[in-house]
Amino acid sequence: MKTRIVDARREREERYLQPPSLPLADANVARLLRAGVDPRVARINLEAVKSNICRRRRWSMKRCAVAELEYKRMLTLLLWNPALPHPIVPTLLVDEIWHAHILDTRAYHRDMQALFGEYLHHFPYLGEDGAESERRKDEAFELSSALYARTFGEPVFQSLNALRRARGSSRGA
Repeated sequence: MKTRIVDARREREERYLQPPSLPLADANVARLLRAGVDPRVARINLEAVKSNICRRRRWSMKRCAVAELEYKRMLTLLLWNPALPHPIVPTLLVDEIWHAHILDTRAYHRDMQALFGEYLHHFPYLGEDGAESERRKDEAFELSSALYARTFGEPVFQSLNALRRARGSSRGA
């Protein structure tokens, strides 16, 4: 009986729950590699995630490209620095695309397993438990930003500032 239920669930998933098949462009991988992203991370296909978040949030293609770059740089930092004494604290833009990736549960699980050998958990509560927690979050963000600058040779906000200039706006990315 259990086997039939499992088989029926798999059949349903294969029939109805397949994400759109959007190819990962070689030019996009090359762009990410030039920006210092680890090759294993650069080859993660986020095209369906980007398509979804661009449509839902009404983001420009430029904003999606910056979000992907910054998210993949965060994953690169985590991959290259597995024993950091502090968490990597993402920008709000990175957090948005990270959440969108997590919601594609099968792809996220597969991608994190391939990169880290395990599921990469997201802890969204850092800084939300009073002044001391907020101080630890700010400190971890400063340490994350310094690691980012040492690794990629530019401040964490450089690509976000370029996005603002391209939009002609001074509002946050």
